[in-house]
Amino acid sequence: DFATNLLTGPYKGSGLANAFKGALNKKEGEHFFTEINKYFPSYESPAQFVSAPVYVDSKLYGVLVFQIPVAKINHIMTGNQKWKEQGQGNSGETYIIGKDKSMKSLSRFLAEDEKGFFTTMKDLGVVQEDLDYMKAKKTSAVVAKIETSGAEKVINGEKGFAIFPDYRGVNVLSAFKPLHIPGLEWFVLSEMDEDEALSSVYYMQKVIFALVAFAMFINFLMSFFFSGSISKQLVTLSTKLQHAAESLMSASKGVSLGASDLSAS
Repeated sequence: DFATNLLTGPYKGSGLANAFKGALNKKEGEHFFTEINKYFPSYESPAQFVSAPVYVDSKLYGVLVFQIPVAKINHIMTGNQKWKEQGQGNSGETYIIGKDKSMKSLSRFLAEDEKGFFTTMKDLGVVQEDLDYMKAKKTSAVVAKIETSGAEKVINGEKGFAIFPDYRGVNVLSAFKPLHIPGLEWFVLSEMDEDEALSSVYYMQKVIFALVAFAMFINFLMSFFFSGSISKQLVTLSTKLQHAAESLMSASKGVSLGASDLSAS
């Protein structure tokens, strides 16, 4: 790309040219970001640029352009591929997507299990051209599309969390929100497989169910023995009441006979 004309040359539609032309319309102190896209002079690797106009005494003299190292973005998003140390367990990852739902950073599953990742992507119908690109560049950026309900929500300005199948077809617990970076429409999603994310909840449910079942069993035993004891006491009490009633009947008969004798007298 050295010494080529960015307005009429072979790379006039490249990210570098877009960065140059974008800065021409900016005021002093402003900057312009390009999206991460394939860049031919870098052998079609993902590339991003940021540019700013250079003014001297309010006169535009040129444009300063930096090529942003995409590897640095991956380093930030993956924590230098130390997902577990970041508390993301065995299946958690955080990644960026653009307005077109294309990934802007590296997939954890490509980095950790390349063969399994490509098998899954092929089964999901990803075209061979995109698979070949990801294999050659060792990245999921630019070509991997995130067609999930979470991606649909977040590009429409929503933020929150939900459970849905991710780009591998695996149910994940996902948190998502727009990234507020002037000049870029980027969105961040942080996800973990549902089974792992909610494993502690499922474990607690099992513990609670076990405790409830145990409590019901103990309650049944206590009820059985206590009810037996109480029923015996009730039987004894009813027997005593019956004897008392018989004694009362005898006494009342005696009183009745006495009353009859008294009346006859």
